[in-house]
Amino acid sequence: MTIVIKVRGDQSKSLLSATFAIDATGVKTITTAHGLGITPTKEQVKLTVVEETNVDDWAFNLLKVDTVDATNITSKINVSTASATVAATARLGIQILLRG
Repeated sequence: MTIVIKVRGDQSKSLLSATFAIDATGVKTITTAHGLGITPTKEQVKLTVVEETNVDDWAFNLLKVDTVDATNITSKINVSTASATVAATARLGIQILLRG
């Protein structure tokens, strides 16, 4: 899903990543196509965690934008405590602030 919001000449684009497993620990690398005609900087990209499975028994201790190129945003999250729910998943909410 993509949402573009224009505010005082600036634009913000919101994306959701593909799901990733939270029922196992370790660093997960998530690559998401941004669909822009420009390459945003890392500083323009903000990440949040969006749970797909309604569980609160997992934790993460690293969330970062790893790389940004002309096509993709690659992020990393470390699931430090795994959910006991088999096949539990989450997504990343990605917001890109574009100066107008």
